[in-house]
Amino acid sequence: MDEDNKTNEYLFECMRNHEWDKLKETINSYENINLNKKDGNNYNLILYAIKYNKLDIVKLLLEKKCNIDVVDFYNRSLLYEAIISDYYDIIEAIINYAVENIGLSIIDIKDNAGQIPLHYAIKNNKIEIIKLLLKNKSNVNIHNNDGYNSLHLAIRKKNLEVCKMIIDNGIYINTKTLNTGDTALHLSLNLQTNEITKLLLENKANPKIQDDGNEYTPLHYAVAWNNYDMINLLLDYGADPNIQDNMGNTPLMWCVKQDEKESCKKLIQNKKIEINCNITDIYGDLPLHIIFENYDSSKSYYLETLIENTNVNIIDKYNNSILHYLCINELWKKYENILAKKKLNIFVFNDANKTPYDYVSKDDKEHFMNLLVSAYIHVLQTNDKKWIDEDDIKCVDKKNTKYCMSEIKKKILNNLELFKIKQTNICVKSYPRDIKKCITLDEGENIEFCTFTGTLFDILIGIIFLMKKHKNVCSIINNKNEIINERMCDFYKERGMVINDNCEFISFEIVWKDNKLIMIENFVLLFEKALTNNKRFIIIPIGIEIKNGSHSNYLLFDKNNYEIERFEPHGKNISSNFDYKAEYLDELLEKYFKNIDSKIIYISPDKYLPKISFQILDSVENNSIKIGDPKGFCAIWAIWYIDNRLTFEDITREKLIKILLSNIKNQRLSYKNIIRNYSKNIIDYRDKFLKQININMNDFMNNKYTNQQINKLLYLLNNEIVKSHN
Repeated sequence: MDEDNKTNEYLFECMRNHEWDKLKETINSYENINLNKKDGNNYNLILYAIKYNKLDIVKLLLEKKCNIDVVDFYNRSLLYEAIISDYYDIIEAIINYAVENIGLSIIDIKDNAGQIPLHYAIKNNKIEIIKLLLKNKSNVNIHNNDGYNSLHLAIRKKNLEVCKMIIDNGIYINTKTLNTGDTALHLSLNLQTNEITKLLLENKANPKIQDDGNEYTPLHYAVAWNNYDMINLLLDYGADPNIQDNMGNTPLMWCVKQDEKESCKKLIQNKKIEINCNITDIYGDLPLHIIFENYDSSKSYYLETLIENTNVNIIDKYNNSILHYLCINELWKKYENILAKKKLNIFVFNDANKTPYDYVSKDDKEHFMNLLVSAYIHVLQTNDKKWIDEDDIKCVDKKNTKYCMSEIKKKILNNLELFKIKQTNICVKSYPRDIKKCITLDEGENIEFCTFTGTLFDILIGIIFLMKKHKNVCSIINNKNEIINERMCDFYKERGMVINDNCEFISFEIVWKDNKLIMIENFVLLFEKALTNNKRFIIIPIGIEIKNGSHSNYLLFDKNNYEIERFEPHGKNISSNFDYKAEYLDELLEKYFKNIDSKIIYISPDKYLPKISFQILDSVENNSIKIGDPKGFCAIWAIWYIDNRLTFEDITREKLIKILLSNIKNQRLSYKNIIRNYSKNIIDYRDKFLKQININMNDFMNNKYTNQQINKLLYLLNNEIVKSHN
């Protein structure tokens, strides 16, 4: 063993035997001694000095310039032992030495678990050490491998004092845990730390934010725990009781399912944001539907509180409306005064093939019919609408009420008989209507296998199909672009989505990739050109790149209203598992179009779509799946919606969405069958073009065509586009 090794071994022996004076004397006796060597336990001298709480030796080793960026077997910095053992002076000495002598910060060194010294101090409730680390600028926003930052850890320890310190030192208060997507507010409410919850809200924690897993808001948690004080506090700070989780449940639905009347009272009595009683969950149930599934008199509070603001005609998963349930449970008389001021529809069959009227006793049928007539007339006389039926127009005048009671009763009874033998359409109701056009839907011609691919070619065919069908729409398609966006061309080539190497026919789609808009170079010129023709609408698809593939949306510009709306087939917002930063996309799209013309009004999906919309309702249908169905019918749903929007152009988008969803439900249609069968329109139209060049879609997908064939296809497509634009 050489002299240096002998000296080091002697130093370790002195350290282990606690022979401190000999240790210090030896260290001071040698100028070039290596103080950084490790023993068989992977410890060096300074780690032992810390372990044994020998401040003087730590200072001596620091004075002799020993390394301080050393770590143990778990990559924990030398501060770890001092923090666990509460050796404040040693920690302070090491930090001061690092800052003053070498400018090296060891405060935020991460170990194998992603923990930094501040995390150790928080987990072990070392208050004074936490203060010291924060004073020396430890980064409170660093996450460990479990996804928690310093505030999350402090909340898990239920330590209000530490939470205050961390908030005062620059924490991003709404940051989510990396693994579960909970915010500090979610954690605090779930752990029932009321004072911490109050502190967070006082420091601008967002009471409306949803977690990434189940899309719960803090209010969902407060309701789940029946924490009345926190429900009130969250509502005072602007929590929205109408936000739905990933299953469509609002906090009100949660407390109804749990039969927690007090929690419900807090939500209902809230004055800041009115409860929406007509939100349905993923199964189509309202809060009152949930109540009626196991109704008894103990639940009358919910009925008395919610019925006034509930649409009693909405049907649930059993095709029962609230009016059905009121009649089944013989409760309609109890709430007659409320019902007399509502739209009441008895023309709906439940799964037992019965209408609400069928559940009314024989002795009460006359009474019930008079209620229907009174409600009908009340709607006529209290709504400032342009009614379409002649009798309805006449009955607006209260002088004609007596005559109207008789005539409307006859009309309802006559329509009821026709309805029972299925001689009326979906639009015949037992209340007045102000829509001239009746929107009836069907599942279309049945197909066993869907060959719609969602490629750029199919999207293009879908646009041409819409322009051919509707004379009120154009697009920005133009295959003779003066400038080709090389970035966009490369993007499509990478995915095999161009028709040929020249990137023709790519100037009709906006691409959203990596939180950036990829626009056609001359998009503004093409859009402004489309503005000058006599077509009311302009359609522009959006191709959205996500982690697991691609997604499709559509933009529809209405020249009459100067509005451009984005249609998202999932609904008003996207689940975290499918997140493509929709809010940011809307922000950039709105800015882009307002730069073209500041008068353009941008309408994002959350302004008119429900949380649970067409594609989600399609995806949860497990009894209609067929071989060949894609993972999602997003592109087809977008085309289908635009088709309906153009067909019923004078109905507002909000009303149209409600009618389409309601009619699919009321007609007991399958979302999956509707959209799969609708795709046949695009498939047949596409295959007609391919047939003219003697190939099929399999040939096209596998590049089994000649240049002559593809050039002919481009020629045919161009001719169709020109015809559609004229």
